[in-house]
Amino acid sequence: MTRSGALLPLAAIGGATAVTIAIWRADDKKSKAASLQPQQLKLLEQRIANLETIVSNEEFDLQKKIKQLESSDRNHHSIS
Repeated sequence: MTRSGALLPLAAIGGATAVTIAIWRADDKKSKAASLQPQQLKLLEQRIANLETIVSNEEFDLQKKIKQLESSDRNHHSIS
């Protein structure tokens, strides 16, 4: 787990959101005949999938750390 805590997952979500908005706005400005090339679309899909993986892994690690802390806290209180 990094010291950034929830910062990295939030940054990844924010980045994915910004890219999505940028694509929608760019697409609105282009004519309907002009669209993303299949190669560009595949690249964007891969980038979004990577961001989702990062967020999922960070969330899992965070939940695991929280459970460990809760368990440690329970054990500490039961000893006292």
